[in-house]
Amino acid sequence: MKILGIDFGKKKVGVAWAETDTGLSEPLGVFPILVFFQRLKENKIGFDLEEIEKIIIGKTGGKIDKEIEKFAEQVRKITLKPIFFYDETLTSQEAQKNLTFSGLGKKKRKKREDALSAALMLQYYLESQG
Repeated sequence: MKILGIDFGKKKVGVAWAETDTGLSEPLGVFPILVFFQRLKENKIGFDLEEIEKIIIGKTGGKIDKEIEKFAEQVRKITLKPIFFYDETLTSQEAQKNLTFSGLGKKKRKKREDALSAALMLQYYLESQG
């Protein structure tokens, strides 16, 4: 089964996935919010939504958490999958650091940052589950 990881932003979301068998997460992409919801509705997120066991959405413990909860409820209504929250504090900074060391140009790094942040958050979630 697969787990979907989401790094919420007001304008765009980073998406990652992991196989529960391997315990490894992988960035999937960054989507403007409206495009993300359209792809969820059309089951075009990168694999069949039936394969998803649960969805992990990052929270920071900050002011944006109320918006994240509203977003999560919309995702749950579309996918009918259980939603869990996991602390994503500092994953964006770690993603930026990793991408900087990768040698990619600033524009390409910016395009991938949110997806890598989602993958890092999902990886930490998996590791916390043993």
